[in-house]
Amino acid sequence: ELSSSRDFATPVSYDGGFFALWEDSRHGPVRVCALYGARLSPPGTVLDVSGFRWTADGLGGSDPSGRCIDTSCLVAWQQHGDGVWVRAFNPTTRSMTAPVVVSMPTGSYAFPFVATDGTVYLLLWVDGGIMGQLLTSAGALQGPARSLVTAGIATRPTAAAAGSTFLLVWVNAAGPT
Repeated sequence: ELSSSRDFATPVSYDGGFFALWEDSRHGPVRVCALYGARLSPPGTVLDVSGFRWTADGLGGSDPSGRCIDTSCLVAWQQHGDGVWVRAFNPTTRSMTAPVVVSMPTGSYAFPFVATDGTVYLLLWVDGGIMGQLLTSAGALQGPARSLVTAGIATRPTAAAAGSTFLLVWVNAAGPT
């Protein structure tokens, strides 16, 4: 068990092991949970017993998502009331880049998801529709964000890659179309 303070966690694999991300209220009320992470060895031994913090003091985060290309990882999360953020991470050295805001909310907003084709990352999120942003393997933004789905009430986007082509899947909250 990595934390007993919240129940939302997501696992991520990288070349050499795993890391887990979770919402943690150890520094404040549940509604402003910080995001924490910890590395695990391939057999599952926790390497960072107390975890390490992803979000800044006083700023809550939720819905973490992450993927890795070799030993370079990208983590995205929803910063409560302050947009979708990303941060690159090297799990071998435990070094992190400064967090970068990718989008500020303009509408119905949530559910960041990171996918990779092994060369670049695709960040998806909901903001009145499904938005997408390409990022380099180092976590730098590549061009502008784009609206990918505007029909219906699209939510909970996910994606997978085959070569350099991504397949986008989402829930249509309005029902079948």
